[in-house]
Amino acid sequence: MTHYENIIVLYHYILTFRIQQELPSETLIYKDLLDELDLDCEKIVEGDKSAIEKAKLWTYDTDSIEELLFSADNRCRAIEQLFGFNKKIVTPNELQYPLAYGAVVYKNLIQVLFMLSAFYRPHNEYCVAVSGSANKIFKFFMAQLGKCFSNIHVMNRPSISWGSFEIINSTWACAELLSRSRTKWMYYQQLAGVDVPLKTNLEMVEILKKWNNTVNSEFATFQPERLGEKQVSFFSDIFRHK
Repeated sequence: MTHYENIIVLYHYILTFRIQQELPSETLIYKDLLDELDLDCEKIVEGDKSAIEKAKLWTYDTDSIEELLFSADNRCRAIEQLFGFNKKIVTPNELQYPLAYGAVVYKNLIQVLFMLSAFYRPHNEYCVAVSGSANKIFKFFMAQLGKCFSNIHVMNRPSISWGSFEIINSTWACAELLSRSRTKWMYYQQLAGVDVPLKTNLEMVEILKKWNNTVNSEFATFQPERLGEKQVSFFSDIFRHK
């Protein structure tokens, strides 16, 4: 090990030690991270220029949150409290109408945790397909998530790239897994790893009930320009020979 590597190791040791000293694991009560944001969302929605300009310059410090998760002796408790899992009131209507969600993810750990916690309910079912291209830290915490919540099913998949067939494979794998669940969920929704829900779980239940077991689908013209050059060439050859 070089002198430089020793410095890096020492730095991480000191950092971890400092965090553990500041956050005693047995007595720590984490605060929901969304309650700690230094942004006035109400003024932003109302169009306050000062609040909007401040928001434009604001960036979210995800590194410090990952450090908290790493240093926690009880990571399940840390994830649950920091991101607000299991903190929402569940109504009888929701309990009687469980939903299922699937997502293909590969990066932005903190964003994925925020997304899942926003519509997480203990009576729903969730499947998270993790791309083989994700880094080790991301895979570690996704696996941890599956250990913390019995209704979040995490599966490791081959590397998934945009526009590849593996997206379909992974989506189908999640749908198939959840179809075998003991929970008799009513609707399945497929998400991207960067989605932000605009409706609460209760609102989704009310909407889907009105659909009365129907499916809302949209079909659009194939857009080859959105695929890579090699893939466009491949499809062009296929269409040319038909």
